[in-house]
Amino acid sequence: MGVITVVIAEGEWQYRDALEAHLRRSPEFDVLAATADADRALAEIDGDVGVAFVDLDLSGEPGCALVEALRERSPSLPIIAFTRSTKPDLFRQALASGVHGYLLKREADSPDRVVEAIRTVAGGGTYFGELASGLLESLARDPASAGRPFGLTAREVEVLAPLGDGLSNKEIAEELSITEQAVKNHLRRIYPKLGVTNRTAAALIAHRAGLGKPDRAP
Repeated sequence: MGVITVVIAEGEWQYRDALEAHLRRSPEFDVLAATADADRALAEIDGDVGVAFVDLDLSGEPGCALVEALRERSPSLPIIAFTRSTKPDLFRQALASGVHGYLLKREADSPDRVVEAIRTVAGGGTYFGELASGLLESLARDPASAGRPFGLTAREVEVLAPLGDGLSNKEIAEELSITEQAVKNHLRRIYPKLGVTNRTAAALIAHRAGLGKPDRAP
C-alpha cells in the first residue's frame, strides 16, 4: 500500500487537530483537508482520496447527509463514520449509506486507534468499534430460524452467503450455476429484508451472520 490520502470532516477541533497532527507526522499519510465544513470536505473528494473520515455530528444533529453526498460523488470511497451518538438507528442509517468503518468518539481513546481504522479501510477491510460490532451481531441474529436469517428464502441465503465472503456477482453466478442477472435480481429482494440499500452493508451483515464457507476467506 502506498501513501494513504485522507480527508477529515470533523466538527470538534480537539479531535480534528489531534488526528491531523498525528497523520501528518507519518509519511504513510497525506492529509488533503481537515475541516469542519461539509461543503469543503465534499469539494475535496476526487479519485485521489483514499479515505474520508466523517463526523456524523458535523451539522449539530447526528445524521448521514454528508456520507450520502460523498457516496454519490465517489461510490467506491472508503468512509469511516465518527460520532458521539449511541443510537442504533444512526448506526443502521450509516450502514445503509455504505460506510466501511464506524467509531464512537468515546472509543477513540487515542489517535492510534483511528489510524488503525484508516489503514484497515484503505486496505479494503472494514473497521467497527465495540458498539457497532454489537449492533451488527444483533442484526445478524434470527429469532425464528438459524437456517434462514432475516426471512430470506433458501436461494436468497445461497446468494447472500458468498457475498459475505467477498465474491462478485459473476463469481456468485458461477458458483450457483445461475446468471448474473439472476444474482442481481435476488440482491434487489435481499436488501430490503436486511434493511440496507447496498452490497457493502449486505456483505457485512452476511459475514457477521456466519453465512459464508468456513474454508473461504472473506
